[in-house]
Amino acid sequence: MNVTPALSALSLITCIVGCSEPVPDIEIPDTGVAIIVEASLTNGDTDASVAAAVYDSGQPAPMVGGNVLEVTSESVAAILSGIDERDNFYSGQIGIPNPDTDTIKVAIVHRPQETRQERWYPTEDILVDPGPGEFEGFEATLLLPAAVEITAPQPGLSYSSRDDIIPLEWTGISADDFKLVTYNRCRSTTDSDDLSWVYTSQIEDDQQEDIRVGDIIPATGVLETSANLGDVVTGFVQFFIEATLSAATLGLYEPTEINFDEFELDYCTIQLSLVRQRQGQIGEDFSGGSITGSRSDNLQVEYRP
Repeated sequence: MNVTPALSALSLITCIVGCSEPVPDIEIPDTGVAIIVEASLTNGDTDASVAAAVYDSGQPAPMVGGNVLEVTSESVAAILSGIDERDNFYSGQIGIPNPDTDTIKVAIVHRPQETRQERWYPTEDILVDPGPGEFEGFEATLLLPAAVEITAPQPGLSYSSRDDIIPLEWTGISADDFKLVTYNRCRSTTDSDDLSWVYTSQIEDDQQEDIRVGDIIPATGVLETSANLGDVVTGFVQFFIEATLSAATLGLYEPTEINFDEFELDYCTIQLSLVRQRQGQIGEDFSGGSITGSRSDNLQVEYRP
């Protein structure tokens, strides 16, 4: 079976080329139906953020007719909402009463009444239900990994040198995968636009890691970025509010270059997130994709040279 990298369909977030031990990009088969899902619960929250996308024969496959993507957790259910800029990308939140034991399921179901609630057409124009689509009943399930809690550094600290070390410490039982994800926003001393990007790096889940500020905020030169589907979805659910990126940039990020030589930096905010991930199971109806459960914790620090 041939596969093609699904880079453009969810290029919401960028990852620095050269991140340590990057996870290989998720590939979408060019035949059959595939799904990409991530559900993430942040430390202290009771609602998980969920992002999902469906593909048919390697191409984006939006929900049509009365079909929707529904996420359930024990007795709780929610329908994921579409995002205008990406016609096959859906997101939302769902309550997780018992995160250590609840099974989370994402399924394609037929809900014509709920679909009409977000209609763009007048009520009297279209009332005919076309019936379930061909993907109705496809599903994927997961269990969340153990919780992660950051114990150091203290939030709000300010660093003045790129050689400064951010001493990360955390708790919890290790899982399949562990990532440092940062959302960085740098302001200029001039009237030029802010720079913002997401940095991801695989690190060992051994409860301690020293991060050099300069590894996140380069001093000079051109920062090469590339879209990685796994990191894209992770970045989106970790920074759901910020990563909507005022909606103006949502879904419009493509591999690009950020030139620090042409940017007069004033200061940067760095939102750090440690993400513990565990793989779930996609149903037999799907020919590819993945479903990932995440637990995370985050804090914000500053870089003021």
